[in-house]
Amino acid sequence: MCEIQFVMSHNINNTEITNFLEMLESGSYANQDATGLFTDNGTKWKFRAALYNIKEKKSLKLPEDISANCTKFLVGHNRLATTGSEKLNKNNHPFETRNFMLVHNGIIGNHDLLKRQYKLKYKEETDSAIVPRLLELYLVKYKDIVQTIKEVAEVLSGSYSILLYYKPTNRLFYFKNSGTSFSFMKTINKHGKIALYGSTKDENLLNCYEWTDDGMFQMDTLRKRAFATPESGKVYELIQKDLSLNEVGTFIPSASNMSNIYNYGQRDWMDYDYSYGAARSTNNISAGTTLKTTKINPIQQQEDEKIEDNFDDFLTELSYINFNSDIYDEVADGDVHFYPASRSIVIRNIRTHTYDVLNSYLDGVRKWVDNSLMSGEVNVTIPFDSIQVFVETFRALNSKTGAVK
Repeated sequence: MCEIQFVMSHNINNTEITNFLEMLESGSYANQDATGLFTDNGTKWKFRAALYNIKEKKSLKLPEDISANCTKFLVGHNRLATTGSEKLNKNNHPFETRNFMLVHNGIIGNHDLLKRQYKLKYKEETDSAIVPRLLELYLVKYKDIVQTIKEVAEVLSGSYSILLYYKPTNRLFYFKNSGTSFSFMKTINKHGKIALYGSTKDENLLNCYEWTDDGMFQMDTLRKRAFATPESGKVYELIQKDLSLNEVGTFIPSASNMSNIYNYGQRDWMDYDYSYGAARSTNNISAGTTLKTTKINPIQQQEDEKIEDNFDDFLTELSYINFNSDIYDEVADGDVHFYPASRSIVIRNIRTHTYDVLNSYLDGVRKWVDNSLMSGEVNVTIPFDSIQVFVETFRALNSKTGAVK
């Protein structure tokens, strides 16, 4: 999916900024769609590109800009887009509202439902954008920031790892569910300076600072480094005063990472998606709630309602073209989800080779990873349009021969 990078220290120095940017660059190779970061004084940067691919002039100026705007912490995000075009910076992290700024790794599966349920209006198309809006809404009700985080965390479905800055009191929080991973590292250098780092990937933390060779051994140049792994269902506060990570609350994550599911053969239809009104009801919405639906092109709606059949036709023809029925069997029997609101199909845990085949025939296919994958597996997101274009083109080419009815 995405990656989050983090560093906190007393008077952040150039070494810590360099370590942070190296982690951010490392994460950008697998998450190439966008890069974002923000500092303790509220300054934020958004780039519609991977950090390693940002023009040299901008990348050379970035450490200087950070140094001028940061004394306590840096939060960074490497984006692999699943919903919302990365070409529009409104869809890229970090997301900010009046009281909050945050980055998120994962997929909020019920963002469309929550947006409609609470009648929220905002222009961002990314699933992550629902989180700060819910926090603002719940903060009015609960007043207390920790209680607000707990309540919001319990209504989110999907996977999430979130670093959250509460601007009014300059407090920084982290919380997650079991669908994501994150680790923290506390370091003490040879001069006694302490820093707190965090990353989605442990290897980013291990690569901070240098290791020296001593025969067959690698010796740490730091005086000390220690690691901590935050648990699902707990809210942590990152304390700047003593650079500590303290548990401040607990919550009960959604029982299912993908909400409730209607089984359609070997595939699933998610009940939280209300693209076409309230035809599919859910117990998560209280009686009397009005769902405001978006005006939809009727021709597009008719085509979308046939997406499962079109997808099945696509798999059949793809297997025929490649003389390989394994492709059909792997995908048809796999973990496939249809999302009408974002008009996309998500397939989890497929072989990299199968992704390569899909990508060679369809436009707009995106691959992404999470911690459920085994070696050689990826997750993919496919736009409805690419399936419909393939099927229409194939039918047009073969209708005269009688190959397609």
